[in-house]
Amino acid sequence: MRKHISSLVFLVMAVLTSVTAFADSREEWAGIYLGKQKIGYEHIAVKEIPGGFNITDYMTARISMLGTVQGLNTKTSSMTDGSYRLKSFHFSMRSGFADSEISGSVDGNTLRLKTGPEPSDMKNMKIDEAPFLASGADLYLQGLKLKAGDSFDLPLFDPASLSLDRMKVKVESLERMKAGDALVPVYRLHESYAGIEGTDWISPELGTLKSSGPMGFTFVKETRAQAMDLNTSSPPDITALTSVTAEGMAVADPRSLSFMKVKLGGIDFAGMPLDGGRQSFSGGILTVEKEDISSLKPVKLPVSEPGLERFLRPQPFVESEDPEIAGKAREIIGQDNDALDAAKKLLDWVCGNLRNYPSAGIPDAVEVLHSLSGDCNEHATLYLALARAAGIPARMDSGLVLMDGRFYYHAWNEVYVGKWVTVDPTFGQFPADASHIRLAEGGLDKQVKLLKAVGKLRITVLGAK
Repeated sequence: MRKHISSLVFLVMAVLTSVTAFADSREEWAGIYLGKQKIGYEHIAVKEIPGGFNITDYMTARISMLGTVQGLNTKTSSMTDGSYRLKSFHFSMRSGFADSEISGSVDGNTLRLKTGPEPSDMKNMKIDEAPFLASGADLYLQGLKLKAGDSFDLPLFDPASLSLDRMKVKVESLERMKAGDALVPVYRLHESYAGIEGTDWISPELGTLKSSGPMGFTFVKETRAQAMDLNTSSPPDITALTSVTAEGMAVADPRSLSFMKVKLGGIDFAGMPLDGGRQSFSGGILTVEKEDISSLKPVKLPVSEPGLERFLRPQPFVESEDPEIAGKAREIIGQDNDALDAAKKLLDWVCGNLRNYPSAGIPDAVEVLHSLSGDCNEHATLYLALARAAGIPARMDSGLVLMDGRFYYHAWNEVYVGKWVTVDPTFGQFPADASHIRLAEGGLDKQVKLLKAVGKLRITVLGAK
């Protein structure tokens, strides 16, 4: 498939790998476009080796977030078997803000992942069969004798978001597409991964000529010279492109809201955690009520109530047992052993010490502690690690928040301090205002599914106070 999703935190890239069929070895180039504007290119090199293939996929792009233009580079080196199924990989992401590296290998029915040097940076995923990376899935499909009506169900792993899901592929029709000066036959394929829709056009002779996906990202096969001929003007702003108009009632001060009722439409909401906690969802109507914490009974640290253990554990990119993270949490909290007071102190520290700066990197708590800058994802990731290090159960939420008449994609947290309370370390809110709409709960693998809402979700504000 063409989708290489780098996590919603940026909602930045639904990067579509565009590759073609090959003999023993081959290089392919593609221009990356956002709408009609070229923002980068992709280069893929494939080499046949004993028992399979070595695939190197390099992508570079310029993106804009909140008016700040950043360079983003990813490189994925993978070893596959003869059918392009994954054996091992190394993925790296470089941006003007942060660098990230992830590696992994297939070991029987386990996909073993490593995001850093600590034991908490290891993650094992149970698999029924060896998955494809995006480039391998493309190569697999291109090697088939396609015909209209064919359908495929392939396991696909995205290393940037650590997400594993099934990719549904349907060969819709045989069409013609211009390639150079000629019109060539191409198969149009519709693909769906984690609720994200895309289209590929595959030529039986020339391979993938074009791929399109969320947010208007398109990959077009080009020569090396064409691909590397980049547009130097500012690219479209991702933040604006992914925002949703707030229809209906106007809200003058969203940060003060204790109640909001909206009508949601445009997408299938199945599987989204819209109902629960301070949110109530029924018949397309969502209500959000800010929590009242005035009567909470004191809870001592560390919080040890049954069922909350998993919200205290470290996980990839949330290194709550790292000595620097644990030390900073102790420094901020001091001798305070009340969960509510400690959670507030941590939030005030994160809000007051992190410089707000748009980031197109994978948020990592230790790296954020070093840089002390980032957007909502960095704020939420560092707060999550600090809270868990202090013995406060915490989790990540992501979705939308209302600002200036539009809903923008955003990330924040919930902490358990006698009950679950929604907090926003970016805005410094404890509890967070009621204009926050939770669409996903969890890490990057859960946030990926928000991409299905981009460009389709409709929101009408029915009431707010």
